[in-house]
Amino acid sequence: MTLGERLKELRTIRSMTLEQVAETMGMSAALTVWRWEAGEREPQLARLAALAKVYGVTLIDLLAPVEFEAFVSTKDVLPFGD
Repeated sequence: MTLGERLKELRTIRSMTLEQVAETMGMSAALTVWRWEAGEREPQLARLAALAKVYGVTLIDLLAPVEFEAFVSTKDVLPFGD
């Protein structure tokens, strides 16, 4: 599951519109939330924390089902012992 898919899943579970999420977070445009869900952009950590609060989950629960590879490429990981 990608981060965008997880965000959309949580929004749908809470029966919220894109506009409601944006408004609750004090944002003027729902387009940004849509871009996060579509995978066009990734929210900064502060926005992830705010989304977790809006959806009533912990930051770990927000990110838990997200594929780790979406955040770290293998070239960024050093072999053990280096």
